[in-house]
Amino acid sequence: MKIMGSKLLMEIPLKTDYIRTEAARYCRKHNVTLARSLDAAPINPLPAARAFNWIAHTSPEAAQAFASNALRAYWESNHQLDQPEELIAAGRAVQVPELLLQEALGDPRISASLRASVDDAIAKGVFGSPFIMVDGEPFFGVDKLKLVDEWLATGGW
Repeated sequence: MKIMGSKLLMEIPLKTDYIRTEAARYCRKHNVTLARSLDAAPINPLPAARAFNWIAHTSPEAAQAFASNALRAYWESNHQLDQPEELIAAGRAVQVPELLLQEALGDPRISASLRASVDDAIAKGVFGSPFIMVDGEPFFGVDKLKLVDEWLATGGW
């Protein structure tokens, strides 16, 4: 957001109502119930990003499970993932060693690793989430996930 100079979606006139409609439609389609209000102030994403970055580097097979669990905890249960105890609980649920995750959250090397990952992503043109690169082709937005599946199934176009 700093690089692009953009605002939070819920602060952009005309998009606010659309986002509410789109979120409700997505939740109905995927049978998801949000406990977190779309109007709630966002949390500081750095602790969760540091935790995910560390897990992705130390146990890649656990990274997807951690991300899924953490996102469910945030959106479906309104857990505050900027709090270490909430991140540790999200990790514990997918067998990430609690003590190691607790140490990683305070390790300056993890912060430096995350900064390097973010810089690398920005250099590749990543500007939001979800942003997926397949065969050098960028796909942005949850609505593009179906296209990613089609691309992978057909070998691209």
